[in-house]
Amino acid sequence: MGALAADTRPTVVLLGASNMTRGLAVLRVLSARACGGPHEVLAALGMGRSYGIHSSVFGRRLPPLLDCGLWAALDERPRREVLAVVGDVGNDLLYGQEVDLILGWVDECVGRLSARGARVVLTSLPPRVAELSRPRFLFFRSVLFPFSPLRYEALDDVLPALDEGLERIAKAHGAALVPLRREWYRLDPIHILPSRSRDAWSEILAPIARVEGCPPVGIVPSLRTYTLLAERQWLLGREVRRAQPCLRQPDGTTVALY
Repeated sequence: MGALAADTRPTVVLLGASNMTRGLAVLRVLSARACGGPHEVLAALGMGRSYGIHSSVFGRRLPPLLDCGLWAALDERPRREVLAVVGDVGNDLLYGQEVDLILGWVDECVGRLSARGARVVLTSLPPRVAELSRPRFLFFRSVLFPFSPLRYEALDDVLPALDEGLERIAKAHGAALVPLRREWYRLDPIHILPSRSRDAWSEILAPIARVEGCPPVGIVPSLRTYTLLAERQWLLGREVRRAQPCLRQPDGTTVALY
């Protein structure tokens, strides 16, 4: 009976980068409310994560979202309810990738999820990125992506093209596209303010999972997110593997990172 109950748990898939990493504690709470009981979270995220190439930030290297263990794990599950959030697409611009190639990667991810019957929501690019002055752009690029070839002059072309492409992908796969709000950001143009995290993620999830608000999430659950290890990563050049799920909760909910 225990195995049967586990097999019927809803699945929440999270594909993203640093925003989703920072919001994981809130997303876990919202997922529990949306699913109404035990569920599993399959997440592929991490600072600077790319959809199509290996990424390395502060000595931690991760495989591309398209080529990580999440997809094999999803294939191993029996057919069940799947909710999916796809976001943080803009990183690949900073890696110098072309818009059409990035959109192809995102389209493949959303297509795979749709083929599994998932209810999918995508997020737009953060609106404040398009409002950056040249000095602020150069500052954030040098701090977060010091080797990025992206030029300030290219923003007026690549940002609208990527947002328009995300809208086309959403329509093609019957997914929802949620525009990110300016008021969720301040000085940092790409990361949602911690004080707005609960409101932001509740609104992002709303098209696929109605939840009645989110209670405060303490600092300990939020920090614990950063202690969880993914299935496969490279730390200072050394490959590290961890069995998944990496977190099991008393009610039967699990979290697996890829």
